[in-house]
Amino acid sequence: MSGRDHPAAGGAATDTARLGSSGPRRSRAATAGAAVIAVLACGRPPGGNSVDAGTDGGVASVDAAPLPVATAISPGDAGADAGAGAAEGEPAAIRALLAQYKSVLLCGDSQVGYAHGLTRALEARFRSAGATKYYWDAFTSASVQGYDDSDRLPKLLARTKPDIVFISIGSNNVQNPHPEGLAGNVRSLAKKAKAGNPDRACFILGPPLPIKGVKKDTGIVRVLAENSAPCKFFDTSRLALDRQIDRIHPTDAGGEVWADALLRFVATGREP
Repeated sequence: MSGRDHPAAGGAATDTARLGSSGPRRSRAATAGAAVIAVLACGRPPGGNSVDAGTDGGVASVDAAPLPVATAISPGDAGADAGAGAAEGEPAAIRALLAQYKSVLLCGDSQVGYAHGLTRALEARFRSAGATKYYWDAFTSASVQGYDDSDRLPKLLARTKPDIVFISIGSNNVQNPHPEGLAGNVRSLAKKAKAGNPDRACFILGPPLPIKGVKKDTGIVRVLAENSAPCKFFDTSRLALDRQIDRIHPTDAGGEVWADALLRFVATGREP
């Protein structure tokens, strides 16, 4: 597959951001993990409207038909694996939390899901709670340093002005022999996420392991956890997610479980 991203819009009155078409610049450390990096450069998004922008980094947006009602599952009602044993008050707390966010951005590497997986599940929950703008952007094969070195995140934030941002990163660094060298890049991404709006809620999402047979990372999860401030870190590796045939990216069902656990963490601080 080429390094081009293929964002698609979710529902009516939802803007979908698309920045540039070139792939991220790889770091020396990331190159050492090239086997995993190459693995994540796979699969075009399965359907949906797509938007291409010029290489000048312009942003494009489209409107599309709303998601089917069946996908608008209230947090806490779906993803039984993630929600088992949850306190009775959690669903109400999650719904109250979602209602305060009107503009949402999900971005980062291909684990974003394009129009499916986590993208689809989060959009259904935020839109059913009243969000008027939902943006997502997937940067194929993005590594931690590659994403930090690019101007993609600052441009996305300037364009979308989200109340809350989720950054999925680290999947292309799970076999990096020296992940500690990426600590500064993680801190830089977290700082950028807050730039221009110190009150913006921001979350860095770690890689969903295992990834095509790679069950244990070499330390990138720890590096992300220790350097995500002022954002909060969500350890996706603790979840058991259903995967697509590539054994890398979550299915729509996997995205439901991921979204439920993530929003429970956002609302209550409860780890998965």
